[in-house]
Amino acid sequence: MAQPFIHTSELCWSPQELGLMAQAIESCFLQYQIRGEVVGYDEGATFTLFRIELGRGIKVSQVIALVPELCRSLSVVDIKVIDFIAGTPYIGLRVTNTYRRAVSFVECFNLWSGINGLSTLSVMLGEDIIGEPIGWDLAQMPHLLIA
Repeated sequence: MAQPFIHTSELCWSPQELGLMAQAIESCFLQYQIRGEVVGYDEGATFTLFRIELGRGIKVSQVIALVPELCRSLSVVDIKVIDFIAGTPYIGLRVTNTYRRAVSFVECFNLWSGINGLSTLSVMLGEDIIGEPIGWDLAQMPHLLIA
C-alpha cells in the first residue's frame, strides 16, 4: 500500500527523530557485533538515506542480514541496503518515509535555476532521492535525449 502524500515543505521526521533513528541503527549494529557508524543522512520526498561507515572487515552482507531487525528497531515498513554510495567509502540505508512529500514544481525550478542559471531551454524534472533538484539546459545536450 502506497504511503499518503503530504503537501508541505516540512521534512517527514524532525532532526531529533532522525538523530534517534541513527542511534537505533548503531545500537542494532552493536547488538549483533557489527562495527558501523551513521555519519549522516539526507531526507528526500519518499526516502531518507542514512550514510553508514562500516568497520574494517565488516561485509555488506552482514548488514543485509540485519534488515528485518533494523525495520523492527526503527518501526518502519521497508529498508534497502545500498552497497556503496558513489564517491564515498560509505554504504547506505534507504528508509521509506512514513509519508511521501509532494514535490512542488515551482520550488524545485526556483532552487535549480538559482544554482544553475536560467536559459530558454531549461527543463525541470523533479528531485533526486535526497531532495536535490534535477534539471537540465537542453541547449547543452547535443542529442536532446533524457534517459
